[in-house]
Amino acid sequence: MQGTTLNSLIGYHLRRTSTLVTSHLVDTLKPLGLRPVTFSILCLLREAPGLTSSDITRRLGLKSANTATLLGELEARGWIERRDDEKDRRVTHLHLTDTAVTTLEEALTLAREHEEDRFSALDSTERQTLKALLARVWQE
Repeated sequence: MQGTTLNSLIGYHLRRTSTLVTSHLVDTLKPLGLRPVTFSILCLLREAPGLTSSDITRRLGLKSANTATLLGELEARGWIERRDDEKDRRVTHLHLTDTAVTTLEEALTLAREHEEDRFSALDSTERQTLKALLARVWQE
């Protein structure tokens, strides 16, 4: 293990864990044609059909230009469809296609297996505590 300077910093441990977990998740999702960010967008749309691109940008902390590119990619793959707002034609709502729902179910299974593997050193109570503590930090 490294010296005490880095080990004393929470950010160092977060970065190391994030790098390890994200790298493995990238490899896990790649066969489905997904990346962590596109997977996250599909998950959001599954939970809240009809979000706008601005909603997604805000919820995931993305830049608008990046969101537009990502949504274009998902639309080109046939995973999302845009529907005009009935009251305000300037607003477009995003929805998953049936193909996306099927792909996302497979991706969720793989993501859960990935988390089980990556966090096997923690029991379920420790995992819940870790999620709660991390959420408190980033939601502040």
